[in-house]
Amino acid sequence: MNRSAAGGVITVSNGATLKIGGTNSFPSNYTTHTLGATSTVDYYGTNQTVTDENYGHLLLSTSGTKTLPATAVSIAGNFTMSGTPSATAASALTVGGVFMVGTGCTFGAASYSHSMAGNFVNDGTFTASTSTVTMNGSSGQTISGATATTLQPHAQQFERPHVEHQHLRERHTHAHERQDHDRIELDDHQLDRLGLAHQRTRGRELPEKRHGRLGHFADV
Repeated sequence: MNRSAAGGVITVSNGATLKIGGTNSFPSNYTTHTLGATSTVDYYGTNQTVTDENYGHLLLSTSGTKTLPATAVSIAGNFTMSGTPSATAASALTVGGVFMVGTGCTFGAASYSHSMAGNFVNDGTFTASTSTVTMNGSSGQTISGATATTLQPHAQQFERPHVEHQHLRERHTHAHERQDHDRIELDDHQLDRLGLAHQRTRGRELPEKRHGRLGHFADV
């Protein structure tokens, strides 16, 4: 699908899927790239370079190392990993839908500030490092998955309820010494949604629904 000379338009319409296999990257030499908000680009080969596009849904699948762009990535819909690929953020990701790391997949958040408007699902390996994750959806969001994701509080009070966290545990052991956690920033929406008093009890299990202003995603 690569053009021999620069020019033309490549369009992936709403509901359509562009599958890119082998070690190929996004089709080259097109002057204009138009990706519908509900279109899907699936990098389903092995070692592949993911280009900087305004994606609808972005799928990294099959296997290999998917090299993410060094410029900020905008995804209108879902970011999904399936199969056994690995990817490490090289810039900030803005995800308008669900962020899902599938079974057998590895995602490294690095040190960037990411935002997610949909649910966070971790069935694989989410490597936290020092990045910030902001959950900024307009309604309740869940953090779930087969792999435990730990919320490490960063602020002294959990006073801005916004996200519904399911099956999370709060771990404070040597928290002041640990610097390798992702932060999750919870913004000012839905102040009246199931407020929860701050808990500092070491090793205490959190309720099914957990709300907070600022904390960390920690490696587990």
